Amino acid sequence: MIKTYNMRFQKTHPELVIGLMDLIDHVYNILHKKLTVIEVGSYKGESATVMLRTDKVDKIYCIDPWKAYVKKYQFIMNEVERIFDTTFEKDVRVVKYKGTLDTFLQQISKRDIQQTSIVYIDTNLSYEEVKQDIQTARNIIRPYFVCGHDYNIEKWDDTVVKAVNECFGKPNRTFIDSSWIVRL
Repeated sequence: MIKTYNMRFQKTHPELVIGLMDLIDHVYNILHKKLTVIEVGSYKGESATVMLRTDKVDKIYCIDPWKAYVKKYQFIMNEVERIFDTTFEKDVRVVKYKGTLDTFLQQISKRDIQQTSIVYIDTNLSYEEVKQDIQTARNIIRPYFVCGHDYNIEKWDDTVVKAVNECFGKPNRTFIDSSWIVRL
């Protein structure tokens, strides 16, 4: 059972919930089956919470290094990871992996990779990291859909937009929360 902590933002930012739910509904309506998701950049687990609440996601691999980019702030990431762990401690649909997409792929079985419906990329917003994760998802995982968050120049500058557009041209669709999706 998902704890309620992560849904507090639903009242102050409903578009964050609605957009991601629309994305999951969009994929579910195309595939007509429960989804297996690889989420790259899980942080506290807000996106995973929303995806699981749709009841259209069977399993979600949550990948995050939970590591601060500045060492003196690691205590903050330790707390963020503790919140994630507490939120999903009893949810068997969630598989936590502490690391990167590349290291995760070295440890997951081919069978699990083949069952992946979506790779959802919501990393640290560095152009290089977003582009690398897109290319990895596109070339190695071969899911039905590659998608992510923060496709919004006004809010996040052009790092995600540039990476997505260079890899795919443009997304097939964007959503109210700045999520984007490309069908492979």
